[in-house]
Amino acid sequence: MIGTILIVLLLFIITTSVVTMEVRLKRKMERDEGLNARLDLLIKDIREIKETVNKES
Repeated sequence: MIGTILIVLLLFIITTSVVTMEVRLKRKMERDEGLNARLDLLIKDIREIKETVNKES
């Protein structure tokens, strides 16, 4: 009886840990996607500035 309770408790702890890690990973991926989008815009702006400078030179 105690063994069964310990196994169920262990499985609950493992499941909770896996779900927590999954949520953290999902949040990190969403932050990274937002950062990548901002970096893409920044790179595009830099290219436009570079083209403008080259045209004026």
